[in-house]
Amino acid sequence: MADIYREIEEGLRHDRLQKVWRRLRWPLLAALLAIIGAVVAYVVVRDLAEERQLEQGAQYAMALETFQSGNPSSAVELFSSLADDADEPGYVIFSRLRAAQASVAAVDTQGAVNIYDRMAGDGGIDPLYRDLATLLAADRLVDTASLEEINQRLAPLLTTENPWRPLAQEIVALTALRVGRPEEARALFLELSTGAGVPPGVRARSEQLLSSLGGSPVEPATAD
Repeated sequence: MADIYREIEEGLRHDRLQKVWRRLRWPLLAALLAIIGAVVAYVVVRDLAEERQLEQGAQYAMALETFQSGNPSSAVELFSSLADDADEPGYVIFSRLRAAQASVAAVDTQGAVNIYDRMAGDGGIDPLYRDLATLLAADRLVDTASLEEINQRLAPLLTTENPWRPLAQEIVALTALRVGRPEEARALFLELSTGAGVPPGVRARSEQLLSSLGGSPVEPATAD
C-alpha cells in the first residue's frame, strides 16, 4: 500500500513539474537564448576587433615599407587611407603624422600642412597631439608665412601652461628674424635662453642665435 501512495505522490509531483515547465519554459528559453546570444556576440566582436587590428597593423607596415622604399606619394595615400578607417587612436595619430612626413618627402609642403591642420582640428584626438600638429604645421610654414599668420596659428600654444610653448616661441622668433624684425626675435631668444623649463636643445639654439644678433643669454648688469 505504501508503494501505491509513493507512486501517486510521484505522479502528482511530475504533473506539477510539467505544469510549471509549460508555464515557464518560454521565458526560460528566451533568457537562455539571450545569454547565449550575448556570449556569441561578444566573441564575434572580440574576434572582429582583433582581426581589424591585425589588418590595420599590416596596412601600417605596408605604408611604412612603401615610404622607406622611396615612394612617398603612394605612402601618403596609404597612410591617409589608414588614418581615415582606423579604429585605434594610435593608428589615426601616427598614420597622419607619417602621411605628413611623406608629403614633405614628396616636396608637397602644403599637402603636409593640410594634413597637420586636419589632425589639429580632429576632436577625437588627444589635445597634446592636436597641439603637436599645430606646431608642426607652423614649422613647415616658417620659411614662407607672415609673422602674423605664424602668431595666429601658434596662439593656443603660447600660453604659459602649454608644454609646446618653448618650441612655439622658437618658431615665432625664427619667423620674426626672417621677416626683418630682429628685436622681436632677440627678445624671444633671450627668454628661451634664460627661462625655466626650456628644453636643452631649444636653449642651446637660442643662445647661439642670440649671440649672432649681438646679444647674450644674460643681460649685462647696469654700471654704477
